[in-house]
Amino acid sequence: MNSLWDPSFLMINFGYIVPYLLGVFPTGILISKIRNQDITKLGSGNVGATNVARNFGVVYGLITLFIDVLKGALAVIIGTKTLNLDPYTTGVFVTLGHIVSLPFILKGGKGVATFIGTLIVLNHYALVIFLISFILVFIFSRYVSLSSLVAVWLSVSFIGNLHYILLAMIITLAHQKNIIRLIKKEESKFYFKR
Repeated sequence: MNSLWDPSFLMINFGYIVPYLLGVFPTGILISKIRNQDITKLGSGNVGATNVARNFGVVYGLITLFIDVLKGALAVIIGTKTLNLDPYTTGVFVTLGHIVSLPFILKGGKGVATFIGTLIVLNHYALVIFLISFILVFIFSRYVSLSSLVAVWLSVSFIGNLHYILLAMIITLAHQKNIIRLIKKEESKFYFKR
């Protein structure tokens, strides 16, 4: 076991700051600034792709989605190839960065897009499970939140990694308001529009 003062131990453990900070990158906030608005004060107040799409249109939502997915993929690539970090722990940190983005400074999202980005690099089978389950649940329900949660848990169950089971719990906590609205049948359905 490496000593706390071993340079390799310090480099690996402090190295997780890098994926965390990549996750913090405020895509939705910057996209909304392009429109001279603040996404945290519109709709649900969430900075993720769904709220961006609801307020600014599908194109802006897709741009937000793409960048947030890219954050997850890049963090795992950089973390494992350059910093020699554990891939799944790296995935947890970048997604956590997206959800808990510098508390009291930046408002975070719910982590799903960044989570998808990590799957692109880590596990293609889990990615396929995520996409198929998300699409099927969304087609029948039109709820992005429900589709996301089902897809996250099914893909994580396939992986069977304890780090990612913890991550699924964190993502679920980030959706607690959505879950309450789903139970009360007050959650907004999503329909594509320009």
